[in-house]
Amino acid sequence: MPKHQRQVFDYGLSRRAAHAWRAAGWILLGLAIVSCVTNHGASIGTVVWIGLLTVAGVLVTMLLTYLPHALAILVVVAPLIAVLLLPVSRVVV
Repeated sequence: MPKHQRQVFDYGLSRRAAHAWRAAGWILLGLAIVSCVTNHGASIGTVVWIGLLTVAGVLVTMLLTYLPHALAILVVVAPLIAVLLLPVSRVVV
């Protein structure tokens, strides 16, 4: 991960910051599956969650390859967009 941290931020994160980001990631993954299961039920919600993880993984891979500095912006913008779209997600799907 230090290689990718340098790609995105131009410097490696401190050990404390890396642990904080890792913990925040696990917490957000937990909140995401809870949200999907709450909105769509256990069976469909799990599938939706896995699909969203797949899309996110492809997006992160592409950004790290072609626009690594854009990933730093996405880290801030994506949660805001997700919170704004949360009420709409129940209606659309």
